[in-house]
Amino acid sequence: MSLFTEYCKQLLFGGSLKEKLNPPPKFLNSELELPLRDILVTPELPTRNSPINFSAEQIKFPKRDALKRPETRGMALHYFANHELLAIEMMAATLLKFDYPNVEDRIRWRRGVLQTIADEQKHLLLYIKRSEELGVGFGQYPLNDFFWRYFLKVQNLDQYFSLVSLTFENANLDFAKYYMDLFKSFDDLKSSQVMQIVLEDEISHVAFGANWLSKNRKEEDLWEVYCNSLPSNFGPARAKGINFQEDLRLKSGLDSDFVRKLKEFRDDFKIVNRKS
Repeated sequence: MSLFTEYCKQLLFGGSLKEKLNPPPKFLNSELELPLRDILVTPELPTRNSPINFSAEQIKFPKRDALKRPETRGMALHYFANHELLAIEMMAATLLKFDYPNVEDRIRWRRGVLQTIADEQKHLLLYIKRSEELGVGFGQYPLNDFFWRYFLKVQNLDQYFSLVSLTFENANLDFAKYYMDLFKSFDDLKSSQVMQIVLEDEISHVAFGANWLSKNRKEEDLWEVYCNSLPSNFGPARAKGINFQEDLRLKSGLDSDFVRKLKEFRDDFKIVNRKS
């Protein structure tokens, strides 16, 4: 087993938070150029030990006014932390499932995902530290597997980029900006600064996915490739959060046509339709 494969498997199948937070090694090109020998069969769930194991118990995300209380902001950050942990696990699984036949592309793609994993680990640590300062320990509330349930449907790299980069991370351009401003309005500058760091990194993550999804398209425009690559019963509205941030999407390199079509897209997704 290569060092690269061993590292990715540790992120996915290591049960402890320490294993999930192990930063990517400085791999040589010679370690990243090797094709996958064994293609991963996506597990039903990533491995997690108590207290970070998954729970079937459902909890509602706190409403805006409830976030005036420090402990409730801690709960919100706990929720966000789980998203980052799921992102780490999804990215590790993707590196074990998919490959590029061209060696140069393979190295560049792997380095890009590894850098994104490092960013997600940074975000996870920031969320955990700040939520602890607000009185909430990671694992104190149930941890859901929502993102993973849709990741199970991913069968190729176009689907990965569409689901993770251009939907989950795209939506976080809105969510991170919204909660950055909201926490600041409650004079919680520490939590606001955490959201700002996440937001700045998320712009580059969306750009990474858009660039790779655009790489091999033919006559289709990016919007068509994106929509055609989403899982069933999962629409583009989920790529939007509260208060659509058009400028941040343009900053990420998404073209104006894609941004316009996403902005104008409508369905019954409640988060997009609710008032801020």
